[in-house]
Amino acid sequence: MDIFLMITMIMVTGLIANVIGRLMTAIPLAFIEIAAGMLLSIIPPLAHFQMEPELFLLIIIAPLLFNDSQNTKLSELVKQTKSTFAVAVILAVMTIVIIGFVLNWQFSVFTLPLAIALSAIVTPTDAVAVKSVTISRQVPSNVMQTLEFESLFNDASGIVIFDIALTVLATNQFSFGAGLLNFGYVFFGGLLVGLIAGWLVLWLRFSLLSHNLGEATLLVPLSILTPFAVYLMAEHIGVSGILAVVATGMLHAYQQTRLRLTSTRLQVVNKEVWNILSDTLNGFVFVILGLLLPNVVISMTKSSPALIPLCLFIAILIYGMMLFVRFMFVRMNLSGHNWHGRESWLFSLGGVHGTMTLAMAFSLPLTLGKEAFPFRTEIIFIAAAVIVISLLVPTLAFPLVLPAKAVAFTPEQLKQTRASMINYALDRLSDEDYDSRIQTIVRDNLRSQNGFFTGEQKELLRLIEGMNEANADAIDAAVQTGILPPDANKITKRLLVKYKHGHLFHGLWALAQRTWFTKRQIKRIENIPDFAKRVAEIKAQHHELLDQVKAVLTDSTNTFLESQKTSENHEEIAMVHHIFIRRWSQFAQRTITDDMQTELNDAYVRVFQFEYQYLQDQLTSNKISQGLAKELSEQVSSSELVQFEAGLLDGEA
Repeated sequence: MDIFLMITMIMVTGLIANVIGRLMTAIPLAFIEIAAGMLLSIIPPLAHFQMEPELFLLIIIAPLLFNDSQNTKLSELVKQTKSTFAVAVILAVMTIVIIGFVLNWQFSVFTLPLAIALSAIVTPTDAVAVKSVTISRQVPSNVMQTLEFESLFNDASGIVIFDIALTVLATNQFSFGAGLLNFGYVFFGGLLVGLIAGWLVLWLRFSLLSHNLGEATLLVPLSILTPFAVYLMAEHIGVSGILAVVATGMLHAYQQTRLRLTSTRLQVVNKEVWNILSDTLNGFVFVILGLLLPNVVISMTKSSPALIPLCLFIAILIYGMMLFVRFMFVRMNLSGHNWHGRESWLFSLGGVHGTMTLAMAFSLPLTLGKEAFPFRTEIIFIAAAVIVISLLVPTLAFPLVLPAKAVAFTPEQLKQTRASMINYALDRLSDEDYDSRIQTIVRDNLRSQNGFFTGEQKELLRLIEGMNEANADAIDAAVQTGILPPDANKITKRLLVKYKHGHLFHGLWALAQRTWFTKRQIKRIENIPDFAKRVAEIKAQHHELLDQVKAVLTDSTNTFLESQKTSENHEEIAMVHHIFIRRWSQFAQRTITDDMQTELNDAYVRVFQFEYQYLQDQLTSNKISQGLAKELSEQVSSSELVQFEAGLLDGEA
């Protein structure tokens, strides 16, 4: 129960941080999530939160890397094979060795194996962290791709050297040949296991599809379980689980073109599920980092408070050395890119650290032999400081040298164009010869594409109250002139009381009265001969009366709203009209016959065609951008999918 509570609190914190991040776009989301995690650490159940490194790698890192790798552009990776190997292996090893020797030379407390272990911890870069600090900046595509490819593979380099350093610390023995052999086994063995496991998973997917078993309920869970199974299998054999997961994901990316058209619904569901899972886990990473930072500082304060300034200096020194090594590596053309000036600095600053550094730091053993592991708390503190520094420096530097990322459209443009698209489809629908009830149902659902309540609240409430009064006056006048029978007042009263703003009690009381009256009527006529026939006659009379009332109410509503139109309340007018249609359809629901269902299906097909036509016309005339048309087209496709799932377009009403 405690674990469930902690996970729930971390998830809720991540969601809150996401909301704040949407409102405060000037601050990278990673910093907001870290700050939220630090505030979360105040809560007693989480005050002493401890991270299990192996569980962290399995549950968070493995699926994140799998998703990143299955979305990788393999054509670009093939082009950059040499440069990727150079920055992910050669640069990583050089960085670890240089920083390790400098730390051992300058600080006698660090033996060479311990210094190498520390440098191996802080060397791996993090694709998630890189994206968090560049999300609003236009980074050159060649630099960004190199950073992403580096972060996919250099984790394994750091882990292997980290394990070798720990082995040397425990045994006081080191063999260069054995270390190189172990590195090759873990690195390339991980890739091989990932390719084999990935091929088996793809074979299983194609087999299920060929036997008409390709439902999303089977293949999406299979996709989600894949990184966990591959990671555990690779780690059990003794090779890199991280690289195995990356290799499997890339094999999925290679086969994506064959899988893409097997099932449109499957691809849509699979993509959306992975997007949600990836966003959730990314939030987990930085919330957990913020949650752990206070514990690290408190532990450091208790064990060796005098060393805090020295550890901060070491963290700054390590980050500075990593910048220098990365800069010189690309300037000397060792990365395979002929970069000079700005690209070199962007690549250097883009070496942001995060999840893997955190996981490796906490995986340090508590004891070494029979004694406590030397400087374990200090190393964790230094690693955490390096992460924060590597996030902070590019966050401050990138806005000075990089332009803001161009957007294809603004939220306001999306909102206005979507509203215009819906209104266009509704106008065209009104020209079609459909039953009024079909028109009402389709209009009601179509308007939900733009949300249910839009506009300024006070204006909405004023128009709703005014509409209610206009409706009541119209019914009174119709009854007095004999256009409607006196029963029309009862129907209108029930409708208006049910929706009158601030009168929930009256609405519930009216519902109770209606229920009581209905039961009395049923008891009274139960003994009448031809009971079923009598009920049918009452229903027919009631429906006829409803149609008469609706005609009067529709006319009064349109007249009132037309009289209230201004240049500033167009959105509120449309919303109130939608509310009237929606509440009337709920009040006077009828059974949809088979013939009406066929007509309803056809109406939905037509309105979606009208929406696509509108987007095509706007795009052809250059009134909207390609990006905006694509976004709205995807929304229309999703609406179609929802209608299919609801059984409205496939005859399953």
